[in-house]
Amino acid sequence: MKVSSSRAGVVAVLHLEGEFDIFETPALEEDLTGRVARGDARFVIDLGRVSFVSSSTLAFLIRAQRSVREKGGEVVLANPGRGLLRILTTLGLTQLFRVVSSVEEGVAALRPA
Repeated sequence: MKVSSSRAGVVAVLHLEGEFDIFETPALEEDLTGRVARGDARFVIDLGRVSFVSSSTLAFLIRAQRSVREKGGEVVLANPGRGLLRILTTLGLTQLFRVVSSVEEGVAALRPA
């Protein structure tokens, strides 16, 4: 598991890589929770290099979306692989999250008008 980040104006981009299971999810949750506490409310999570997500990771993403929305923001999921997109769709998470094909599309969707 690897997490790196970048910024595009008011949008925080988290680039995830590898497998995210019950052991890795707490570090990711701590990172995002800290960013929200510091005032970030617009996030793109780049899933392009993620090979596995556990139910604990999906539960965290749901909690994160709810928390961020309470602050008037949004979490956008970008570039999920075919298998991950199938999981998101099957679980109905594409109704909770905006899912886009690229980080750039996600950033554009979150930029203030």
